[in-house]
Amino acid sequence: YYDPMGMPMFGWRPPDGPPDVWDYWATTNNFLYRQRFVFIAAYNCHNDNYTGPFRFDSYEIMPAGVRTPRQIAEFWLDRILQRPASEATMRAVLDFVADGRGYDIALSTEQIRDKAPETAALCTMTPEFMRR
Repeated sequence: YYDPMGMPMFGWRPPDGPPDVWDYWATTNNFLYRQRFVFIAAYNCHNDNYTGPFRFDSYEIMPAGVRTPRQIAEFWLDRILQRPASEATMRAVLDFVADGRGYDIALSTEQIRDKAPETAALCTMTPEFMRR
């Protein structure tokens, strides 16, 4: 799973380590496989036929009080980026979660279950995440 993303597990031995040049990491294939990895993890948590190693229930790990689009966007951006997001990124993720609704109006459990894996995946496609 890690090799196609350009991150072979324990594949970079000292003293050199992984390449530190942007060109190595910023290929379309690396982006594609990173996104694929996230979607597999996010969407197969409820698929009983899935036998792969990655099961990630994005709804269950959210605190119970996280109900509004603003809270959901802030939770996932903070959890995935581990630092403040730019205003543009926050607005894009917030607009995605709200989907035309008010930013501070609570969503139903079904709506949150639908948006949580997509929001987690979207956060891994932000410029801030790609610069990590």
